Amino acid sequence: MKPQLVSLMVICLVVAQSSAAGEAEQEQPWNRHKGFYVEGNLGTGFGYFPLTTINSEWDEVAAGIAGFSWVGALGYGLTSHHAVEGGFGQYYTPFKDEDEEHNDSGHLNIGYLAWRGTVPIKDRWALFGKLGAMNCSTPDGEVPQRWAPFSGLGVSYAVTPQIDVSLQYEGAVYVVVGAGMLTLGVTYHF
Repeated sequence: MKPQLVSLMVICLVVAQSSAAGEAEQEQPWNRHKGFYVEGNLGTGFGYFPLTTINSEWDEVAAGIAGFSWVGALGYGLTSHHAVEGGFGQYYTPFKDEDEEHNDSGHLNIGYLAWRGTVPIKDRWALFGKLGAMNCSTPDGEVPQRWAPFSGLGVSYAVTPQIDVSLQYEGAVYVVVGAGMLTLGVTYHF
């Protein structure tokens, strides 16, 4: 009788422990965060212009990948689905001069403030979008400062409860026309 009682107690303990562990995983999936986070991204500039501009000198579709880009951001998750984010990045691209020769010294500064919405998929994957405003300028001041709508789309994967990796496209992204940055990044949640 005594071995049966011990066996029953061990079985009950294992079942209780595994159900408690299952509840803990369900309560806090890795891709649902609140509070502060920092994000760093590296990638390339990417533009797509599928519609030819009427009365323009362009006689073909203009699109492509050019230059190196980086973006750093600081954000605060108000809920696990909504956050406010501010960031700064630079887009290095070979600007062409009047003689169509490349001048590799140019880059564009981009600062932005945006709302970030996240839709978790299972416990580790999430889709997210950004919507806000950005300020574009060049360091030499040759191109005047401009404000433009800012948007972005991306997917992230939670490697650990605090660290996500992501692939995103952000910048002046409009439905059929866009010019921005395609980047891979890492996000750390405090």
